[in-house]
Amino acid sequence: MKKQLITTICLILFAYFRSFPQELLSESGGRAGGMANTMATIHDSWGLFNNIAGISNQKNISPIIGFQDLFGIKAFRTISAGFVSPFRAGSIGIGIQKYGNSLLNKQKVSLGFAHELAGASLGFRGNLIQHHVEGWGNKIIPTFDCGVITQLSKKFWLGAQLFNISQTKISKDQEEVYPSFLTLGISYRPLDILMINLEAEKFIHQKPYLKFGLEYQISKALFIRTGINSETFKNYFGFGFCMKRLKFDYGLNNHAVLGLSHNLSMEFLLKKNSKPAN
Repeated sequence: MKKQLITTICLILFAYFRSFPQELLSESGGRAGGMANTMATIHDSWGLFNNIAGISNQKNISPIIGFQDLFGIKAFRTISAGFVSPFRAGSIGIGIQKYGNSLLNKQKVSLGFAHELAGASLGFRGNLIQHHVEGWGNKIIPTFDCGVITQLSKKFWLGAQLFNISQTKISKDQEEVYPSFLTLGISYRPLDILMINLEAEKFIHQKPYLKFGLEYQISKALFIRTGINSETFKNYFGFGFCMKRLKFDYGLNNHAVLGLSHNLSMEFLLKKNSKPAN
């Protein structure tokens, strides 16, 4: 009886979040978790799960790991792990994310490649996503994503990412398509220590919404961040700490109804980065 009750609650929550698809998307990495996930224009290792074009100028062999606690609900926790490395003319990365519990969960394996061409960073990623719902069985869905980042001027950057460009259907017997969305972002960097991001995100068949994120570098090793999401009115805060061989990031956001979410991540630098990430 208890197991059936937990399953029912999970399904109700899942149905609620389906009304707001962005809630089902993991804000991958503590940096994203502190900036309202405004990551479309950013080059870093967590581009493996965000805008895949962001890993294009990777100079480190970098394992990454992250954990997200969404609203304090055990069924909606995400663990992420990956590995990003320079690879000939670009960079390659492989990662896995696990979301949920034994009753309702999602697992995603991703393989991505990105490189720079004519001043622009281009990236492509393939995913295999397994969904499991207790009593309903398993479903494996393949999806494909792409992204681009380019520098418009000394202070402005432009980025775009398209998730599920293949428009994969959830089932051959159903017309429902797995969530597809487009993100378009612009970044203003008036100083080396300040970054201001504005992004518009649109899911298929839904109105676009805006996200705002800011990052300020207090010292060589310490960063603070904030942001806001206009759709869910979540407020974001976070910080990052960078050591010689380790980067640690933490993000916190607050939903007016559902409460707090925590997002933390670490990146290990196995090879010294001779070129700072953007």
